Amino acid sequence: MTRRTFMAITLCVVLGAGGIVVRQNAAETQGSWVNRQPSESQRVWTEKIRALGGKAAYAALAEEIKDMTPEDQHTSAHAFGAALFAVEDNAGLSVCDARFSYGCFHEFMGNSIASHGLSVVSELNEGCIESLVESPLSCQHGIGHGIFAYLGYDDESLFRSLRECAALPYNDPIGGCYGGVFMEYNMQTMLGRQGQLRAVDSGDDLYKPCVSIESRYRASCAFWQPQWWHIAILHAESTEKSFAQLGAYCREMTDTKALRRECFQGIGNITNPATDFDAARSRELCDATSSDRLERLYCRAYAANSLSRGGAGKIGDGEALCDGLPQKERDFCLAYARNEANLVNVLESPL
Repeated sequence: MTRRTFMAITLCVVLGAGGIVVRQNAAETQGSWVNRQPSESQRVWTEKIRALGGKAAYAALAEEIKDMTPEDQHTSAHAFGAALFAVEDNAGLSVCDARFSYGCFHEFMGNSIASHGLSVVSELNEGCIESLVESPLSCQHGIGHGIFAYLGYDDESLFRSLRECAALPYNDPIGGCYGGVFMEYNMQTMLGRQGQLRAVDSGDDLYKPCVSIESRYRASCAFWQPQWWHIAILHAESTEKSFAQLGAYCREMTDTKALRRECFQGIGNITNPATDFDAARSRELCDATSSDRLERLYCRAYAANSLSRGGAGKIGDGEALCDGLPQKERDFCLAYARNEANLVNVLESPL
């Protein structure tokens, strides 16, 4: 079987430790996305793109933001993506690439869908495949963000967005278009500073929507849920206690071994940003999630893949996540660190 190259996807979102933010109603939120006013950064890059062209301006962006944090780089790339679409329309898609946690792609696609409607999704998907030959599946994550932001921030829009994703060819069933939809549902990242975390109204809401959606979408939902728990409920605390709680949430939500694996991999997805990309500290937090060796291993292995591939916004020594493991478990972890295995090319459990 031919293995597909896969780029891990993480967006590091840091919020204060105040309370959970109350959601706007769906109509207000959807309108604020479609009718946003250009930021000052977007206006600056619009002029640079007009003067230099998209590719040269993107190179200038990369140089300008190289010393920023991964989160600030992602935010700057969002502003660039909006400016790029404003100047070049869909012809500018090939300018964006996998850097800066796909910020350029995310914003470009959101603006394209807002401007042209859902009929443009197939064209954008083909553009992903052409622009990111090595990792086109990850590019579809941005399409998912854009579809959901366009349709609106409510449950009906969630179900409709997932159906739109299901119609795309080559769709990664966890991190791609579905993943973009679930992340936008939980985090409202496309709205920038106007975005609101999805609120928690009761204990049952901890597991919404994963326990009630169609079975084909549950794996992706389980993978992206820990990111929301970590910020909305645990206030982005990066302690052994908070990661132990994430593990407990995963075990409570999932009733199958397959979904439990996705959930613990989802914890691994957020671990490196939570530790400022410190592999040794990431090992400690993954090991705090569970007393079960296999659950800890799933967290470590995906954190290793994400750090090695730069999916969390920064490339590091992913193999260090595998240190100290027994040989079979270490081999499993190293396969993920080396991207021989990933969300698309799943390796059979060693235990």
